[in-house]
Amino acid sequence: MPSTVLQRRGEVQMFAGLLYCSDCGHCLTYSQKQRKDGSYHGAYSCWMYKTHGKEYCASHYITFDTIYELVLIDIQRNLFQYRKNTDKFKSILSRKYQSDSQKSKRNKSHSNMSKSKNAVRNWIRLSADFMRTMFLGG
Repeated sequence: MPSTVLQRRGEVQMFAGLLYCSDCGHCLTYSQKQRKDGSYHGAYSCWMYKTHGKEYCASHYITFDTIYELVLIDIQRNLFQYRKNTDKFKSILSRKYQSDSQKSKRNKSHSNMSKSKNAVRNWIRLSADFMRTMFLGG
């Protein structure tokens, strides 16, 4: 489950707990610097590199703007595919949900499954609201 990290400026970082280093597997941490114009430039980099140096991991990072743009492009691509093939998309999601649900029944108790369903419902609701706001204007 993603963590929410409250930044010094009082903002919750939306990708907190979701990004991991492809080399060492540790989480990427967010940091930002203030530009000369007063705006902020944020980037994620490997926690192991930041805390232990190059002996533990390589120096690599990705900017917040790059991640945001990649996620937005993926949402737009999925929305386009959904609009193009609504029935097929619903069928794929239904099969995926049923498959995940069956695995959950085998591996988890009923209460854990209810929590998972609620989390999925909340995610779908938030995603739909986000897409509606971003692409349909409200």
